Amino acid sequence: MQFSVIVLAAAIIWLVALGIRDLRRKAYLWGAMSLLVAAAVILLPVPSHTVTIDLPNP
Repeated sequence: MQFSVIVLAAAIIWLVALGIRDLRRKAYLWGAMSLLVAAAVILLPVPSHTVTIDLPNP
């Protein structure tokens, strides 16, 4: 597994834990921000490999 994927997974877990902790402490703004950033990190595209397709000219 790539190092960057492991780091991103650790960041997501950390942000979700912080979000849940803040929501339980009734710090709703900080909890929502942590969970939104975690969702944004989850939706980041992770480059795996490049595929090139050469199309013929019409």
